[in-house]
Amino acid sequence: MSGSHAAQVVESVASTMAEKIPGYVDIFDQFGVIRPEHDDRTASEMTPADMFYLTMLIALVGGSAVIIGGYYISRTLATNATFKIDKPQHFVSLNNLRDNQGARKTKKRVGRGHGSGHGKTCGRGQKGQKSRSGNSKPGPGFEGGQTPLMRVFPKRGFKNALRRELQPLNLDKIQHWINTGRLDASKPITLKQIYDANLVKFKDGVTLLARGAAHLTTPVTLEVTSASRQAVARVEELGGRVVCVYHNKLALRALTRPGKFAVLPKSAMPMTAKLRRRYEDPERRGFLAPGIKDEYQPVSFNFERQANPDYVE
Repeated sequence: MSGSHAAQVVESVASTMAEKIPGYVDIFDQFGVIRPEHDDRTASEMTPADMFYLTMLIALVGGSAVIIGGYYISRTLATNATFKIDKPQHFVSLNNLRDNQGARKTKKRVGRGHGSGHGKTCGRGQKGQKSRSGNSKPGPGFEGGQTPLMRVFPKRGFKNALRRELQPLNLDKIQHWINTGRLDASKPITLKQIYDANLVKFKDGVTLLARGAAHLTTPVTLEVTSASRQAVARVEELGGRVVCVYHNKLALRALTRPGKFAVLPKSAMPMTAKLRRRYEDPERRGFLAPGIKDEYQPVSFNFERQANPDYVE
């Protein structure tokens, strides 16, 4: 396609748009036909890379480009002057990809002779703590040689991994919850009922204490983690019963939130000898004590693994 023919095509397109689009302004005068002087190839002879480069370059400077028969028609920004596009000297390819200047620094090589400026002492100078190998950066807590704070005040003792934090529960609060209808005294009150009634918030268990014992007037059956002797005496005086039941973390979670278990796990027995002695002691009302084990079976203790009928997936 010749240059005059290309110009006629562009002029006819602009005239058609001016007739059919209201408010369209004929901008044919702002178009120019340019062709690099050193490039006499036609559109069929140019590579796709050449056409792509020229088109994108015109778009980047704010113009729009159409390639017709090897001629490049570009819209100028504000004047009638056209942009002359030079042929690229280099194309980006895998074999010429490079980092930006200064993005990568050359590693400092020391100890390679005094001519480099970093030989012999390698830039560390003469003697001193900072010139010694392996000691240029003292670790945290180093105080120049004096006894550090962590040694002046050392740690003592240990933290027991099996320690349990039992939350106190007093008798007067139990009676108040019964009077207000939040606890049912006709059924055994276990840690499940205490959890559901929000009687006390606990993580490892509940210990029963005797504060307000005079206010307790209802005979109840209580299954708690531990209990004081005064609290046990007051409950049994009214005709009730106190049983201390052991629950590890898994059994306590299955007891308070059974909806998370498709199969309720078997409750574990006391792990240590100290706990076994506690729950086998009749005076402490342990559920493994000889006089209690045969008479009463705790409701909150699963002696066998069983399916949960209330589980919903």
